[in-house]
Parts: sequence; structure tokens; C-alpha cells
Amino acid sequence: MSTKVAIDLDGVVFNFTKGMCNFVFARTGNEIKPQQITKRKWHRVKDVDITKQEWDELFDRFVQYQSFELLELFPYARESIITLKNMGCDIHFITKRPMEAKQATANSLKKHGLLETGTLHMTEEKADKAQVIGIQFAVDDDEKYVRQYLQKDIQAYLLKRPYNTAMAEKEEYNAISDLRGFVKVIKNHIQE
Repeated sequence: MSTKVAIDLDGVVFNFTKGMCNFVFARTGNEIKPQQITKRKWHRVKDVDITKQEWDELFDRFVQYQSFELLELFPYARESIITLKNMGCDIHFITKRPMEAKQATANSLKKHGLLETGTLHMTEEKADKAQVIGIQFAVDDDEKYVRQYLQKDIQAYLLKRPYNTAMAEKEEYNAISDLRGFVKVIKNHIQE
């Protein structure tokens, strides 16, 4: 039986923060550096001059322009996913991206040679979806989803980012630095 894994996209596979910073600059002239994003809610970040309403409007435009297609991969993301696939894992990309971004998401995965490596799921109910699928391991950059996975008895790992460092320091979140750490976890599981 293959090991079933759930992998989030934004903040795990794709560098959403960098892409969104570029988008905000192109649309507003407001230059935000990715390292400035130390909170999930951009309008609450010190020295980032953006209101909640502006953020919501920018995000809506980001989706309308299919900008998810332009996001760069994080280092080691592609090779880690291909390694998991070659190990026989059943990979499920579970993302909370809006349904309007499904085609752009599929195009982006295809462009990077990842569409055929796994199944794409678009839902805000990630842990519920993972439980239905029978996911055994999950990786996400959002501590909320890691906590929900853990509550469903799914071994979950928090991928460390500047906006989740406080949570990444907590042992229960099983923090890892990049997808190579997740591959190592799965290898250990398979070898048991």
C-alpha cells in the first residue's frame, strides 16, 4: 500500500509571498520585501502600508489575473515532490486557493512538471478532505491547518517561514525547513 501524503502549495511548493510582493509593487508602487512579511495578515505587518480592504482587493485582482500561474517554486520543491513520487507515494496537493484559480494552478503545476505527480484538491477544509482520502502525512505552512491535520490523527509538519516562526518553535508542530525534511520523514516511515 502506498503512503498517502498531502502537500500544500502556497508557502510550501510555490513562493506566494515573493509573487504577491511583486504583484503589489506592480499594482500600487508599494515596495514590500518578502522578509518583511512576518504575519499571515499582511495589513497587520509593521511598515507595510496596506489596509485590509486594499489587501482584499489586491488578492481578488491577483486571482482574476491568474497570477498563481506566475509563482516561482521554492528551492528543492520540485525535486522533493518527484522523489516522493519515485518512492511510490500517492501525492495530493491540497490548497485553499479559490476555485477561480483552479486552471491557473493546474497550468502552473504542469509548467513545472508536477501536474502528473499528484492530484489537485481546492478546499478550505483541508483536514476533512485529507481524512476522506486517507492521508497519512501532511505538510503545510499554516499552523491552523497543521493543527487541524493533527486533530484528525494525520502526521503533520509545519514548513518554517518568517510569518510562522513563533509557532514553528513549538514542538507539537513538527517544524521542518524545506520539503527535503518532509521527504526524510517519509523515507523513515517507509523503511520502518
